[in-house]
Amino acid sequence: MRIRGLLICASLLSSCAGRHQSLKSIAPEQPVSTAIEEDEVWTLYYQEENLLGYKNSAGEIVVKPQYMRGATRSHLKNIAIVSHAEPGGRGPHYRTKTTERLPHNTFWFDNTPDCEHEDHIRYKDETNTFVGLLNGAGKIVIPAIYNWMTPVYNGYVFALDGAQKVCLAGSGQLAENMPLEECEHKTFKGGVWRLLDKRGRVLVDEIDMLFWDEADLYSLPKPEHFKQNMKPQIFEDTFKIYLDTTVIKNMRPDFVWFFEHQLYINDELRRIDAKSLSKVEQKLRKMYSDYRNKPENFWIRHDELNSFVHEHEDFSHYKDLCGDGIEKRFPVMSLIERAGNGPQRSIDFLKTQSGFRLIGVSGIL
Repeated sequence: MRIRGLLICASLLSSCAGRHQSLKSIAPEQPVSTAIEEDEVWTLYYQEENLLGYKNSAGEIVVKPQYMRGATRSHLKNIAIVSHAEPGGRGPHYRTKTTERLPHNTFWFDNTPDCEHEDHIRYKDETNTFVGLLNGAGKIVIPAIYNWMTPVYNGYVFALDGAQKVCLAGSGQLAENMPLEECEHKTFKGGVWRLLDKRGRVLVDEIDMLFWDEADLYSLPKPEHFKQNMKPQIFEDTFKIYLDTTVIKNMRPDFVWFFEHQLYINDELRRIDAKSLSKVEQKLRKMYSDYRNKPENFWIRHDELNSFVHEHEDFSHYKDLCGDGIEKRFPVMSLIERAGNGPQRSIDFLKTQSGFRLIGVSGIL
């Protein structure tokens, strides 16, 4: 999620159909297991009635189907937001493997319940105004005193303090004179962004969020070793170096491609046969050459894996427990040609633990 485009939607409980991970239907009469392994991830499954439950890694039912789709979308490692489906049942709430209901207001963004990141999840205060952080056991580790807070990344948290919530007009402009209860979308004005650790300790009292929003927090040491003068690597800078030093010299599929002989072409995963391979490499080199000669005709986008497009199981390592791409650790970096007379060309690379890997192209083939 990009901080720069921060919005808070007023409607909290609309359907999130289609955003959940692919779920496997199983028979409802299977017995319920009482075995609990602390570190395993319980996966969601559903019945024909669209009720969700949880299975353990052995495929045994550990929670019978009882939750709503849309209001329940996370696999369960430590803590998740769930909502009972029966009329008059419990609304959205947190649960762990051992506790069904925790007494904290749930955190939603863009009509979507929050997801656990690095054994922590965000929550709201009693007035549903301020944001804090829970650990995997559901204990408060950062009180709900901030206007906004990001998930935990490499032990770090960005928190907005002292801001004013205002209405956002349809044009994207602030509508400060409009009462909050009358506007559909809201955003924040003013305030200070702070860098915290996951225990709430302030590491940097005021940060430039335009800089830090592009930062690779995983290029920093863990927060306990952080020093005030430390600066993270910036994804775009790292990506440009990779383009200049690696990509142009090694277009081979076994070196820079994510899938061997497969690419997403205009958002569809296709196999590239040996006959077409040289043509693909030629087109990629041509685009890169155009970029080097006239960089002003291109721009670089920093995004996340698209859960509707990048559904292949090999991407699961680069997604969170809700099936969304982990942009702050594994962003998709795209070199995009500015709109001209012909098709707009773009090439997409996923940052992996082994470096950037080519996953897709558009407007090239």
